[in-house]
Order: sequence, then structure tokens, then C-alpha cells
Amino acid sequence: MDIEFPEADRDEDFVNRLDEICSFLNKLSTKSYIIRHLHHNLCKDVELVKNKTFHFMDEHDEYFIFPR
Repeated sequence: MDIEFPEADRDEDFVNRLDEICSFLNKLSTKSYIIRHLHHNLCKDVELVKNKTFHFMDEHDEYFIFPR
């Protein structure tokens, strides 16, 4: 599956790219729990970026937590 990304010259362009990645992951999420988990977390973070409420993590925080 190919994704075409818009040119990125501004912050809004990068947010558009993240939206495209969310859409792409959504299509793949039906077959994989891990992809579904990544899709959910990324989309949540993209919304925080759009609302200007996203905060970077501490050096001790873990972004990816995989089930055992």
C-alpha cells in the first residue's frame, strides 16, 4: 500500500502527514493488535498536537508498551 505525503514546509504540513499515517494505520489495524495499538496512540497524539496540548515525554517515559 503506497502513501503519498504532501510537501512539508510548515508545521501544518507535518500534521497533515501524521493524519495520513493515521489513516494508513487504520486500514492495517484490522489484522493486528499491535498496529491497532499504534494507530490509537498516534491518533490521540495527533489530536493533542492539533489542540496545542501535546507535551513531550520525560526521558524515563516509554512510548511503546507491548503486551507480553
